[in-house]
Order: sequence, then structure tokens, then C-alpha cells
Amino acid sequence: MIAGVVCIIAAVMVVPQLIIKLRRLPLTPKEQLDAEAAIRTAIIQLLGGLVLIAGLYFTARGFRLTREGHITDRYSKAIEQLGHDNRDVRIGGIYALERIMHDSQPDRETIVDVLATFVREHTRVGHNEPSKDPIGADVQSAISVLGRRPGIEEETKKLDLYHSGLNHADMAGQDLRGVMLYYSSLDNTTFAGANLTKASLSFCSGKDVAFTNCSAIGANFVNAAYIDSWFLHANLTRTDFYGCDLSHSDFGRRYIELGQPPFPPATLTEARFTKAKLTGTILRGVDLSTVRGLTKDQLAEAIIDANTIPPEKWGTSDDEE
Repeated sequence: MIAGVVCIIAAVMVVPQLIIKLRRLPLTPKEQLDAEAAIRTAIIQLLGGLVLIAGLYFTARGFRLTREGHITDRYSKAIEQLGHDNRDVRIGGIYALERIMHDSQPDRETIVDVLATFVREHTRVGHNEPSKDPIGADVQSAISVLGRRPGIEEETKKLDLYHSGLNHADMAGQDLRGVMLYYSSLDNTTFAGANLTKASLSFCSGKDVAFTNCSAIGANFVNAAYIDSWFLHANLTRTDFYGCDLSHSDFGRRYIELGQPPFPPATLTEARFTKAKLTGTILRGVDLSTVRGLTKDQLAEAIIDANTIPPEKWGTSDDEE
């Protein structure tokens, strides 16, 4: 500080004289004093501007550090709530973490990992063994927060819900693109209207699962079991049902003459059905012209009608192992 004060005094008192001396102008004593005063005023204004800029910088830095400190305190408190024995307190912690996700972009990935871990650990009964019980209100809250988290389109890491027991979970309308649900239990789970683009639903088991009106373009259902489930009006373009048990599930059109409002069938453009089980699967009015791996024996087990369009190219039991 002392050195700074000395430099300022030198700049104000000495620099104007040096400038005039170096210019070697023919000035009278009065003109020289006036010139020094003008230069001195300009230097003072410049120094004042520099001081103002420095003040703004340190003020902004202090504000940022204070804000980060508040977010850290909020995060710590929310984590404490997440581990509380009372379910209502845990729900409060979940929504507190959602607020931090919106306020602090750098913390989003960590919070997503924390909530995904919470869902996995609260829906298992052992190591990698999903529970068969319906989920609780706290797990549903965590799922809802994950399904509407900000910045999904910028994420490079997929949402990990491996081996989760998500029975009776409501994921309707959520953005779950790329979600990994391998080996999960999904009885009575609803994905109606959800975005399941490139989602991984392979090796799962579920009964009465609702995929109605969802977008599952490029999703994987390999070697899973979705029995008595609904795929009406779902976009299943390039979806992989290899080895999937789809017994008694409904992909077909609902007709007015059946006493129900009309409902479009699923879109199955280039979907793969190699070794899929279609016993009692409803394919009324479904366009199967571009599907892959579907055999005549498989289709014979399904429920079709005159509006069902068969594949242009039939598959065999050895297709696309």
C-alpha cells in the first residue's frame, strides 16, 4: 500500500514535468504550470478509472465467492435431508437439490449422480437385486426431478438407473433420452408420452407397462419381458426387440367398432423382432412392412386383422444373432 501511494504521488507530481521537459516546448512559466495542471488532471482521472475498475472486479469476485459459499451450504443441508429417516424431510432435500441444479450449472452433473444413486439404493433389496414393491413418494420425487432436469441436451453422461425396482413409477411425459434401465423391475410403470430416444430397457421385466404415445426411437428392449403392456401410438422406429417377450401386449389400432375411441397403432419402421415372443400380441392395423427378423411363425401367434401390413421381407430364426 505504501509503495502504491508513493507511485501515485510520483505519477501526479513528477510525470507532468517530465512530459513537458521531453517535449521541449517553448513555454512561459505560466503556460508550463497550466500544462502541468492539465496533465496532472488527466493522470488523476486515469488513476480514478483504474481504481473504479479494480473495485468492480473485487466486488464481483466477492459476490461470486459469497454465492458459491451459499450454494455449498445449501447443498450440504440438502444432502443431510436426503439421508434423514423421515420421508418428508428426504423429499424436501430432493427438491432443494433441484433448485440448486437450476441455480448452479457446474453442480448439475453431481446432483444428477446423487439423485440417481438415491433412486437405485432405495429400490433394491440386495446387491443389484431390484425390489418388487411399489416405489415410495421420495423415490417418485427423485424420478420426477431427474425427468425434468435442465441441460439434458448438453449431457455427455447417461442417466444410470441399473437394477432399479421402479414398480408403479410415474415417468409420463419425462425426458429420459438415453436412460439406462438394464435389469430393472418395471411392473405397472408408465412411460406414456415420455422421450425414450436411444433408451436402454433391455433385460428388464415388467407387466402392465405403459409406453403409450412415447418416443422410443432407437431404443433397446433386448431380452426383456414386457407382458400385457401398451405400445399404442408409440414411435418405435429402429427399436430393437430382439428376444423380447411381448406376450399379450398391445401395439394395434383401436377401432370405433370395438366400442372405443380410435387410437393409432405403434410406428415400427425398421424395428427388429428377431426371436421376440408375440403370443397374443395385438398387432391390428400395424404396418410391419419394414420390420426385421419377424417370421411367419411369430406373426401366427399374434392377433392381427385385415389392416395389418405384413413384412416385405420375412426373417428366419437365425437372423441377426
